[in-house]
Amino acid sequence: MENIHSKYKGLKLIFLSCLWIGLFMRFNPAYSQVETKVEQPEQMEDSIVQYITPMEYAFMMHEATSWMVKASALLEIDKHYNFQYKISFEKRIAPSFTLNLALDQSLFISEEGSFDVGSIRTSIESRWYYRLNKRIKQNRVARSMSDNYLALGFDFFYYLNNTKNSIPFIDHFTLFAKWGFQRRFLRHGFADVGIKLGLSNAYNAGFSPSLIFNTYVNLGFAFTHDRYRLDQDKLCPVFRCYEGVNFIIKSNLNNAFGIYTGQRFRNFYLAPQIAFEYKIGNSAFSINAEINGLFSYYETNPNLDQTLIRSWQAGLIVEGRWYYNLKKRTLMGKTGNGLSADYLGLGWENKRFLFTPYSSNTAQPQVFIITGWQRLFSKHLYYDIQIGLAHHFNENISSNEVDGRYKFAVGYRF
Repeated sequence: MENIHSKYKGLKLIFLSCLWIGLFMRFNPAYSQVETKVEQPEQMEDSIVQYITPMEYAFMMHEATSWMVKASALLEIDKHYNFQYKISFEKRIAPSFTLNLALDQSLFISEEGSFDVGSIRTSIESRWYYRLNKRIKQNRVARSMSDNYLALGFDFFYYLNNTKNSIPFIDHFTLFAKWGFQRRFLRHGFADVGIKLGLSNAYNAGFSPSLIFNTYVNLGFAFTHDRYRLDQDKLCPVFRCYEGVNFIIKSNLNNAFGIYTGQRFRNFYLAPQIAFEYKIGNSAFSINAEINGLFSYYETNPNLDQTLIRSWQAGLIVEGRWYYNLKKRTLMGKTGNGLSADYLGLGWENKRFLFTPYSSNTAQPQVFIITGWQRLFSKHLYYDIQIGLAHHFNENISSNEVDGRYKFAVGYRF
């Protein structure tokens, strides 16, 4: 395991360095999504100002967008090493149509080295934002890329390596149709969620298609050219600037479930997460506790009667947080005396795994230190981004092993 982690240590450092730079640009006042009132925003058209809601404003529906670069990533270092990233470029080709080009790569390595596979997917799709023209005629929005869409496309899935021949991974291509909704959030956030239906065929294997159906969730950073600076006063109803919160229950919906099915395979996973955060009096400190789980099932062969991978996971996280700029944000009118600020945290996590048939039932405790950015918006929504370092306590991992820790949570709060 030590050799495997050493092999990819450079990749982890590059990823974490790029993420630090991106988050610095995202949250540093010089690059802030929400400018202070000293820099007055350029005046928008009266029709859009009159009809757009605060939430539509936060979703950047007032910005006419001709192109957008999107990037998302997932880094998990638990019982296994799982790294995924996706980069896409969307360009408007007609008033209600765009062309979306995407490249995503994934790398999965089991701790014992019994399962090691990487893949690359390239895709091209045309998107039709079917509500956009009607909404523009009603003077509600600009010609943005924050709306619902229908899409037709093609992708090619290529496996970089398969060190264990017992797993029958085959390169394939897919023709697909999608329904989804994409939303920008402030200047540099985006979410792209939907369902996908298609026909998949193995490469160089004649015509023998499989029907596929799956959900997808992409969350990350978006970059484009915007005309207007964001106005804090217009966003105040979204971020509930004067609301004080002492206790919240949070459910992270990022990668909460997935369904993939075809004639030769079935894949399903469910990953519920629920957290409880309690603010200690009027201080800037809180206790955050999370319970999470995972059930994953993967089955494939011509008769669909051989289970290849089946895993369960249960985890508990307890962490203390210090919202170091809460007072400053409160005085600036950006939040109430609650849980919507930047923080430093120290915590403990323990996960128990059952991963068959490649490993046994094991537990993996760790301690970690993190920095994060949590924002409560609307009445029941939130996001929480954190990055840091974790030290593992496991007999199969070197006692000196320190890994990166990254989490992007967005979901529903009570």
